[in-house]
Amino acid sequence: MVTERVGGLLGWARRQLRGGGSDAIGLGVGGRVLGFLLTGALAGVLSACGDGNAVGLPNEEDLSWELVLEAVSADLGEAVIVDSVLWLPLPLLRAPNGSTEVEGPFFIEFRNGFEQALWMHYDLRFLDEDGFLLNRFIPFGQPVALPVGKIVVQEGEFLINSGQQAEDFFPPVRMQIVARVTLAVSSG
Repeated sequence: MVTERVGGLLGWARRQLRGGGSDAIGLGVGGRVLGFLLTGALAGVLSACGDGNAVGLPNEEDLSWELVLEAVSADLGEAVIVDSVLWLPLPLLRAPNGSTEVEGPFFIEFRNGFEQALWMHYDLRFLDEDGFLLNRFIPFGQPVALPVGKIVVQEGEFLINSGQQAEDFFPPVRMQIVARVTLAVSSG
C-alpha cells in the first residue's frame, strides 16, 4: 500500500507538470517540484511505518484546490493567476491524547496578470469533503511581492491541528488559497 501511494504520487506529479502551467515552470522549478514530491513521498513512507495507527488520507487524485480573492477592488479581480499547485497531506500517527494532526508540503506558483506590481497576503484553508473548514494555515514571509508578469513560487509545509479524535477526523480534500491583493506603492 505504501508503494502504491508513492507510485500514485509520482504519477500525479508527472500529470501536474505536463498539465497547465508546465511550460512556465522551467527546469529549475521543475527540479524543485520533483525534489518536493520525493521528499513528500519519503515522509509518507516513514510516517506509514509504525504500529498501524496512521490516519487514512485521500488519494492524490481526490485532492483539489481553489483560489479565493477577498476584499479586492473590481480592477484587481483577476490580477492574481495561479499557474500550478501541489499539496499533499501526509498521515501522522495519532497523538497520545487520541487527537489527529496532519502535515504536508505545498508548492504554489503565483503570477501577476496586472499591469502594475502587487502585494499579496494569503492563507491556506483546508476543507473536508463536505466543505467543513478543518484549519487555517498562514505561511511565513508575507506580504508576497508580485512583480508584473513574473512567476513567484511559494512553498513550505502546512500543519492541520484538528483537535478531534482520530475516529471523528475527516481528512482534508480541498485547499483554498485565500488571497488579499493590493497595489504595491512605489517609493519614487
